[in-house]
Amino acid sequence: MRNFIIDGFTEVASDSLGTAVEKLRKIPAQWKERPDPLSDLKSLRYDPSDDETEVEPKP
Repeated sequence: MRNFIIDGFTEVASDSLGTAVEKLRKIPAQWKERPDPLSDLKSLRYDPSDDETEVEPKP
């Protein structure tokens, strides 16, 4: 993507970072119950074909 145009926005509350994080933590989510949600996320992002791609060194 080289550029994009914003056609509108919603003004958000001016809460402190701590208050915003506290509100986010209160949102129910199944991933919070997972034993290792970060590993789950990494496995979703990992592409085994990346290991097979050889990169030519630049001269």
